[in-house]
Amino acid sequence: MYKLFPLILCLIPVHSFYAQNIGEISFKSYIDAIIKLSLLIICGVYVFNLLTLNINSANLLFSLTFFALINAGYLFISMFSNYQRTLKKVRYFFIGTYLLFLCFILGFLYYLFVLYTTVSILISKIAFAVSLFITFFILLDIVKKLISLKNISNKAEQEDLQFDENLKIEDINIEDCPDIYHIILDSHSGFSNSKYSDEYFKSELEKRGFNICKGVRSNYNLTGMSIPSFLNFNYVDDFFPEREQPAQIKKMWVYYEKCKLFKILKKIGYKFVCVYSNIFFSFISHNYIEKNDFINKAIFKTNPIIALIFIFSLLNILSIKNFQTSYSNPNVILSIFNNACLKTYKQPTFYYMHLLAPHYPYLKDENGNDIPLTEQSNLKYYMPYQKYINKQFLKNIDTIKKKMKKNSLIFLHSDHSIVFDGISNNVYNILFAIYSPKEELKTCIPNNSTLVNMYRYLFNKVFNSHFKILPNRYFLLKNYKQDNEHLEENFSIEE
Repeated sequence: MYKLFPLILCLIPVHSFYAQNIGEISFKSYIDAIIKLSLLIICGVYVFNLLTLNINSANLLFSLTFFALINAGYLFISMFSNYQRTLKKVRYFFIGTYLLFLCFILGFLYYLFVLYTTVSILISKIAFAVSLFITFFILLDIVKKLISLKNISNKAEQEDLQFDENLKIEDINIEDCPDIYHIILDSHSGFSNSKYSDEYFKSELEKRGFNICKGVRSNYNLTGMSIPSFLNFNYVDDFFPEREQPAQIKKMWVYYEKCKLFKILKKIGYKFVCVYSNIFFSFISHNYIEKNDFINKAIFKTNPIIALIFIFSLLNILSIKNFQTSYSNPNVILSIFNNACLKTYKQPTFYYMHLLAPHYPYLKDENGNDIPLTEQSNLKYYMPYQKYINKQFLKNIDTIKKKMKKNSLIFLHSDHSIVFDGISNNVYNILFAIYSPKEELKTCIPNNSTLVNMYRYLFNKVFNSHFKILPNRYFLLKNYKQDNEHLEENFSIEE
């Protein structure tokens, strides 16, 4: 039995990734990753056995090589942060040193295990016991989390049954439904603070007919709370009336996957075209959207867990010129969304893009020049990067306006901002602009409102629904393990 320990030991990263990202990654993807990696492990051990002619040595050498490859990425990032050298020099120096050291260790262990077979047997038994012990507790954690998520999922489904009382689907004429372009520029600060306002972007939006709503704020300071909140027309606290740690970010993915906005639009008859620049959002299995409606070609096509392992592996460092994954490139996502908007459909369509920009890391300056990796967390590059994103995004606006239908609507906003000058309340001041060929739709969202009411206002205006407008409330999430701190409704904002 102990000779099978590589199957247990080398699958620990898969169990660990799934346990940490449970809810974001589907259970089907988890099982798929186990099957694929099990086949890889069996084949790898077989090859090593041909070289060593000793199954215990083959098991140990393969396991060491496997973990050495997937942990190289973490070592590379750690070394880079310590030495702060140019990326090219660090990358090549690291690869050369790492491969030389790995070959030396593998060679030494090869002769040790071949000459002393009793040592390889002893280490194999120890590795089997340790890996079995670790795996047991990880799987126990997964079972507990799955039970918790199942309970939350059932609760979300029960809430959905009562949600449509304010909206009569049967009374809606699908031919009158507008195309909706919902675009999120993550962490965009908008125009509330003149010190951090891109006046060029503001004037260009106004020239294109956008209504820039004044005083619109986010209700939360983090994406993982803000987006599920406005996609479900409600506050996160109302998802968890018992207040059972509502700030645990993992529990919120259920309310993204089963979000009420997508559910209602699907019932009405909308088609979906969705593009994400965040790798985890693409892993979510939406209940109400067909898989081919997600057209994000920039994300890895393979199994999500295997993709995560690959990102932090030596193979990734060898295959790319810089240590940035494809989903970090905003131009790729903007290009994909631009091409998606070139095509219109007979049925009403919901176009959705969540761009992870101008969110950290700050990749470009205003003129499109690369920002050194050592400086990409420096806040002084936030506004140059935002101005760069603004210029690139205006091209998408022009594409949309050329192809959009007469009753279309564009929501352009951020999910939160960032803390400027040490003033935490600045994080709630966001970009919010609306465009529609129909003048009456441009003002469907009033000034001084918040994101939680965005679709309540829209549905009341367009679909003659009767959703109550919720009072404006704001929450500060200090960390992932604390409850939300309720801020005063009319807290002061420093201009």
